[in-house]
Formats: sequence, C-alpha cells, structure tokens
Amino acid sequence: MSSELRTPSTDALLPAQEPDAWQPGEEIERLSRDLDRRARELGVLSRVGQILTSTLDLESVLHIVIAQVRDSLGAANASVVLQEGDELVWVAAAGPYSERLRGTRIGLGQGVVGWVVKEGRSVSVADATQDPRFFGGVDAITGMQTRSLLAVPLMYKGVPRGAIEAISEECGSFDERDLRFIEGIALHAAIAIENARLFAAVEQELIRRQEAELRIRELNRDLEYRAMQLAALNRAGQAIVSTLDTETVLQLVLKEVEDLLQVEGATIFLRVPTLDEEGEELQMAAARPATLAQVGARIPLSTGIVGAVTQSGRPAIVPDIQRVAGMSEGQPAATGVLMPGCTRHVSDLTGMAERSLLVVPLMYQGVAEGAIRAVNKTRGAFDEHDREVLEVVAHAAATAIRNARLYRHLEAALQQEQKARAQLIQAGKLSVVGRMVASVAHELNNPLQTIRNSLFLIQGDVAPDSSARRFVGIAIEEAQRVTRLVDQLRDVYRPGMADQIQSVDLAEILSQVHALVAPHLAENDVAWQFTPAAPRVVNGLPDQLKQVFINLCLNACDAMRDGGGTLRVDVQLSEDGRQFGVAFRDSGPGVDPEDAPYLFDPFFTTKQSGIGLGLPICYDIVQRHGGRIDFESQSGEGATFIVWLPAAKRSQPGPA
Repeated sequence: MSSELRTPSTDALLPAQEPDAWQPGEEIERLSRDLDRRARELGVLSRVGQILTSTLDLESVLHIVIAQVRDSLGAANASVVLQEGDELVWVAAAGPYSERLRGTRIGLGQGVVGWVVKEGRSVSVADATQDPRFFGGVDAITGMQTRSLLAVPLMYKGVPRGAIEAISEECGSFDERDLRFIEGIALHAAIAIENARLFAAVEQELIRRQEAELRIRELNRDLEYRAMQLAALNRAGQAIVSTLDTETVLQLVLKEVEDLLQVEGATIFLRVPTLDEEGEELQMAAARPATLAQVGARIPLSTGIVGAVTQSGRPAIVPDIQRVAGMSEGQPAATGVLMPGCTRHVSDLTGMAERSLLVVPLMYQGVAEGAIRAVNKTRGAFDEHDREVLEVVAHAAATAIRNARLYRHLEAALQQEQKARAQLIQAGKLSVVGRMVASVAHELNNPLQTIRNSLFLIQGDVAPDSSARRFVGIAIEEAQRVTRLVDQLRDVYRPGMADQIQSVDLAEILSQVHALVAPHLAENDVAWQFTPAAPRVVNGLPDQLKQVFINLCLNACDAMRDGGGTLRVDVQLSEDGRQFGVAFRDSGPGVDPEDAPYLFDPFFTTKQSGIGLGLPICYDIVQRHGGRIDFESQSGEGATFIVWLPAAKRSQPGPA
C-alpha cells in the first residue's frame, strides 16, 4: 500500500472519534505531543538548513542528510541517489551493509525511487511487497527485507535531480508527517547538493584549467628546451665537422654529450683491428672525465652493452646498470639489446660508479664504427628524447671521425710519398756523389802509386842521417794514408756481391764498434751506455754496417766535445716486428733546426775540418741494406739517430 503526498487539512491532524467519546483532556495531551514533535522537527529542519548552507563539500552534505533522515525517522537504512544521464546512482547510504550500495546504478524509472525521480513526486509505501514498483535489487545487495519506505525527490528549480530514500523492515513504519519531514530536509538538501555539485564542478574546472596552464607552461619550457637543444645540436654539428683532427673531434663530441644530456660522463669506443690483424675489437678512444679512465684500453667486440650496440647497430637505454650486470647471457638488458657474455665490466675501464647508461652506435653508411656511452644522467632518467638527441650527435660524430681518419690516412700517405720522393732525391744525390767519388778514387789511385814509388826511391838515395830523410818519411806516411782513404772510398761505392751478405748480430757488431771508438770516447769524456739484449740478427755486410755505426758514434763524440756527456746505444724492435732499430742518443746541444733538413746532403757539414760526406755515405749504405735512418733532435736536449734494418727472416725477435 502506498499513498502519494497531499497537503493535509487541519482535521487530518485530529484522530476520528465518535462525538460522544471525545475527551478534552486526552485531546489536549495528544495535541501537546504533536506540537512538541512538530517543534522538534522544525528545530531539526532549521539546524539542517543552517548546516547544509554552511558547507560546499558534497560528501559532507550527503553525510548530514542521510544521518538526519535515519536518526530522525529511526529508519534501518537511509540513502541518497542522484541522476546521471539515464541512470540513478547511489552516492550515499547509512545502515547495514550500506557501503555495498555506494556506486550501485539502476535505470531511470526503475523501482520506487526511480519512479519518484522520474515523476518528481514523493511517495510513502506501507508494504513494499504489495507495490508493483518495488525493486528487490537493493535488498539483494544489503541483505535487508524492505517492508515500508519513504522516497522524496530532490527538486532544484522544478526539476528532479535525485531522491532521498528511507527504508524500514517493518510494515507501516512511516506516516504522512515523516514524509513531510523528509520533504523539508529534501528542500534544503537539493539546494545544498546542487550548490556542492556546482562548486565541485567549478573546482574541477579550476583544477583542470590550472593543470592545463601547468601543462602549457611545461610544454613551453619543453619547447624552449628543445629549441635550445636544436640550436646546441646545430652548433655541435658545425663544431664537430669543422676539424679533421681525430682527438679534437672526440673531445668536442664528449663535451657536447655532457652539455646536451646533462650527464656525469661519457666515453667513445671505436672499432679497431686486433693487434694480429686477424679480427676486430673495441678500443676506448676518449673519455670524460678522463682522470681514471683507461683511454686506449681494448676489449673484445662482444663485451657488454657497448659491444652489443656496436654489433647490432641499435641504441640501448639501461636504467639500472647494477641489475644488468647480474644478468646471464641472452637476457634482455635494455631496449632492443640482449646482454652478451661479459668477462670484464666496461665500467672498470671508465673509473666511474656507473648507475645508468644511454648507448648509441656510431653509424656511417650503415656500419657501426663504434658507440657513444652517456653515463649517469644528473636529472631524471634517460628517455627516448635523450636517445634522439644522442643519435643526432652520433651521426655527426661518425661522419667527422671517418673524415678525420681518412684525412689522417691521406696525410700519412702524403708524408710517405714526400719521404719516398726525398729518398729518391737523396739517392740521386748519393748516386752522383758515388760515381764521382769512385771516378776520383780511380783517377787518384795511379798518381798515388807513382808518388809512393818515387818517394821510396828518393828515400833510398837520401843519407840516413840527413834531415831530408825525415821529411821524405812523413811524405810517404801521408801518401799511404791517402791511398788507404782512396781504397775505402772505392770499397764503399763498389757494389756488394750477393755471396758477401751474411747474418750479422747487432749486439756483437756494436761491441766491436765500442772497442774501436773507446779511446775516442775516453778522450772526449763521453760515457758509453749499452745493455746487450737477446740476439738481434740482420742480413748485411758487417764492415759497411760497422762503418755506419762508427761514424754515428764519432759524430756524437764531436757533438759532446766541449763538456763530455753520455752516448746511449740500444736496439729496438718495430711495432710490426719486422725491423730492428739501433738508436744512438747523445746528450749534446742538439742540432740547429735550420740545419736538420740538410744533414744527409753531400758536402753539407757543420764541422770546420769535415767535407760533408760521412752522413750521406752512411745513409747510402743503410739504404742499400733495405733500411733507413731516422733523426730526432730538440735544441739543448741532444740528438738521436736510429738506424732501421730489416730483421733476418730466420731470426725470432723477442720483446725489446
């Protein structure tokens, strides 16, 4: 049974009684109770109205409403439903299992409360089981057995926005006064709820606008940062490709990586041939900071993330290097890269406590020439934008590194060509000198023999006690010395025979040289320093090589004539293991830089008594042995002459 709300008359407040049964005392007492109840209800409505108008928090409004309804009516359950589109949603409830109701949705018009919202009319149901509008879904949720209920619409500006519902598990628990009382609360509640919802909507809009403004500011800052990065990338690219010096390129790249990504350090690894030239490996070419970094160290191409990136050509972001270090082979270590077997952590080479990494390959024409490692971002974590920035730097760096390498190779080839051309010119000069010396020696030989024979004949005709005999003896000695000199010149420029070539132990021949020049060294207060090493064997003419070494020793003595010094002799092994170098280092004043280009030119000399043929003859002898002579000198720090000779194929050179 249910009754719709109608405005009751005054008579409705008085119970129907028979005229003859009316008792004034009882009626007065009943009226007094009704007035007290009405006063209490008005007081409650007044307080509720004051409280509801004092807050704009929707949760507080709903809590106050359902608490007053439940407490005032003694209802088992009280709830508030609000309309959202074509549905009603339980937004607040009080009573057994009331939390289960929150968020429950029913269609508009479904159940008694749905009918109330749809029609905009209050209703009191004495027995819900007899009302066809009753919806038992709420009981299924709460576990209650609804018998009587009150439902009052929340009207705002003549439009229903929801409803207040009170439920009892007993039939006929509510009367018309209860309905009026709930309508009074609903009048205040509708306004308070709408105000709270409007305030919440305005607050949400303000929050949304603030968030939008914050996002716009963040986007503006990001755009400004991106613009600065693009400008910096442009400057970096121009700076990187503006030089052809490899070391300068590497340092520029690392500096730009640090500045653009704000990282603690960066390293560059380049793919290089192995020392035996049978494969490839990675070499640390540059690092920042370089205080503890082992620049120049080599690692297998399969080592760590840097090896994986170089081999795959794909970049990698490693947010936690410690976690990656504990992974086994084949596990995903970073974006797009598998962790390879690693026998030595690359971080050991950098000297840094690495926490996170961004590794990008140095790609040139589809081939990874190495990789750039950015280490420990100072603010935040590495992201895809950082990867894009580093890839741009890496592209410019790869091109610049390749250009620098090509330029270095071209420069080396040019120097080699210039050196070969100088050697050809020098050989031409020496060839002319050789032919001239050989011709002069040949032409001088016959007159010298005639002079010697004549002097011997004159010596026989001069009395032994004559003073002239002494002068004739001097003349014979000088003639013999000139003859020996001519013979030496003829021997030097006489082509050696293949059957005269023999194996020569450099340590042994240097010992013989020391024995020959020892008096001259002692006379000029020059100390000889030579530590014999393992056998160093070359193929050549021992006498000619001995002549070269003696000449270089005597030149060193002459350079230290004024104050003495030290002549240090040692045998070196070339990097490719194919040549031995005999170095003669003196502690003299060095060679004037203006004289250095002409040292091996015939007839150029800085000695007052020399004719300038010593070094040219040495140069020619060494060249005919398939070697070369290198020269180094700094003013005031002595001079070094290194005679490089091909190692004998049968010799097995050990470490120098």
